[in-house]
Amino acid sequence: MKALAPTLAYDIALTQDMPPVERATPISIPMQITVGEISPASIHVVGHQLTKAILNAKFVQLAGQDHMVNAKTLLPLLSGFLK
Repeated sequence: MKALAPTLAYDIALTQDMPPVERATPISIPMQITVGEISPASIHVVGHQLTKAILNAKFVQLAGQDHMVNAKTLLPLLSGFLK
């Protein structure tokens, strides 16, 4: 079994209630909201809400990944986004 991020309990606690995503609406720079496919559902909900709130945001779900995304999966995605 994979070890979960030590901060996962805090992440879940922070996403139990919908955060004030409306505070993100002024952000206009391109942003990529990335979640692992098998991350907790609450993290997906917040990711989708942020994607809707931020004008130039794109939601990406990494297949087969949890909260501790494999670097070999993440790095090409980030490199492509940051070009």
